[in-house]
Amino acid sequence: MSIDSTAPPTQTEMALFEKLERDCENIKGDIEEQASIVYNFGNSRSERVPWLEMTGFPFHISKLKDEEILNSYKLPPKKELDDGSQNAEDLHLVRIVAAAKAVLRDAYRLCSDTSPDRKMTQQRANILNEFYTGASGKADGFRYFKNASTLVTYFTTMKQLLVYYYRVVYCKGGHFTRAQPDQVLPGDVIQPTAPQIQAMDEIIEALALEDREEAELALKHTIRRLYLALVCHTVGSVPFKSAALSFCAMLSRKVRGKGRGLWEEPGNFNSHLSALT
Repeated sequence: MSIDSTAPPTQTEMALFEKLERDCENIKGDIEEQASIVYNFGNSRSERVPWLEMTGFPFHISKLKDEEILNSYKLPPKKELDDGSQNAEDLHLVRIVAAAKAVLRDAYRLCSDTSPDRKMTQQRANILNEFYTGASGKADGFRYFKNASTLVTYFTTMKQLLVYYYRVVYCKGGHFTRAQPDQVLPGDVIQPTAPQIQAMDEIIEALALEDREEAELALKHTIRRLYLALVCHTVGSVPFKSAALSFCAMLSRKVRGKGRGLWEEPGNFNSHLSALT
């Protein structure tokens, strides 16, 4: 018996091929969706990284979606930040981020050799080093000068911290989606302190001031207070009571392409962490 390989497929065969193709596409979609959800080390495709396990970061972000992790601290679009667009998706957040940048620039001017307002002399930087844990005579715990690219990285991280606090802690709903009724989300764990709550309330009050110049001055002042309150947070045995540490956990998860989450290398993450210390 011979089979004519040139004969066109029958209607039944075509229906079968189409079904197989749909099944393959569905499987591919399921795989991508599962890959975009963070799992604990035991079930993860990611390589086991001991320093991440020690911090507890993977367990804090377990079952969260990569897209939501990234968006939890993603800055507003550059166009909105540059022109302060009244059509911004969240005008309050745009103004907060813009004011935070001004605060950071003001602080750095106190360290810059080229600024007439320079306060951080080499002698004072050396004195600060004495407060650096484990510092020796040659330690460089505090460096008053940063390269331009490093400064951009540090400023970006600090602004992202405010965005994370605003979206996850302050805004109703806590940003993340609860996939299961018993799922514990970051907003359930973070416990803002009284100074943090007060500083955030004052930020919102500053945003409501009609006088623009007065509002910006008040906004910068209250943002400085919030930054200090975020860093000065006693957590005890539950580290992720701290919004800053919760934010650090989010930074440890990097998304490389659709449905492909990777743990960040310690060296890269340390550059983010140093911006908060």
